[in-house]
Amino acid sequence: CTPHPNIAFIKVHKCGSTTTQAIFMRYGFEHDLVVALPREAISPWIGCGSVMRPQQTMKLPQGTKWNIFAHHSIYNKNNFERFMPKNTRFVAILRHPMSRIKSAFNYFHLENNLPGIATRGRSKQLPIQTYLNNPAYWDGVFVTPKKCYEDQCVKNCMAKDLGLQQDIGNNQRAVERFIQGIERDFTLVMIMEYFDHSLVMLRRRLCWTLRDILYNNRKYKSKNYKYKSSNSTIITKKMEDNYRLSSAVDHALYHHFNQSLWSKIQEEGEDFLEE
Repeated sequence: CTPHPNIAFIKVHKCGSTTTQAIFMRYGFEHDLVVALPREAISPWIGCGSVMRPQQTMKLPQGTKWNIFAHHSIYNKNNFERFMPKNTRFVAILRHPMSRIKSAFNYFHLENNLPGIATRGRSKQLPIQTYLNNPAYWDGVFVTPKKCYEDQCVKNCMAKDLGLQQDIGNNQRAVERFIQGIERDFTLVMIMEYFDHSLVMLRRRLCWTLRDILYNNRKYKSKNYKYKSSNSTIITKKMEDNYRLSSAVDHALYHHFNQSLWSKIQEEGEDFLEE
């Protein structure tokens, strides 16, 4: 088969997407492809929300389109079609919602977007535990960032990165339609918990080489990552149930594409796990 050069990677927040981004950026560099870059070199975003305009991107010769996209931008297929070839393949990555919200609280200090959470919690209780005691309440008082490129979010955050336009709550049909749209548009949705499996599947779907998917797997250790350890952050089953109801779309999204990945793996044959 022929290696596929046109890929848009939707960089879902706190899902191992920076590690994955480096793989796509390196592929573009080593194969002399046109890689999408923001006009401001330090910006992790290209565009604003789901809108990308030419003045927000690094200028290219007229008629030139990107081969590789791997920055933050909310998924909007029509928007990508303006900048990329028609045969572009879309890839994303998801993470278990509970694991992701722990990482987000640590990285973004989400307590700063939840007024009153420091005083409402019990003694010695971490902000994430207070939030998970009653996500429905805290979702209602969450202060949404004013700037479109700020990344703080607590509810259905992965679905929002993948283009969820409105709060569809627990409307099962609406959730199914949203997931079906992602299934239709994306060549692969990777799962962070099975990162190596996802990369092998990516290699096979894009006809890349094994070298193309190598990555740096250093274990980053932070003394301040108090949310990561299950010993220091007790998350009860009630908290998990609360969050499953609050962020129902994210949970459905993860469940569907986790199953989808393993169905694809079973179809690949015995040599897949060896690879």
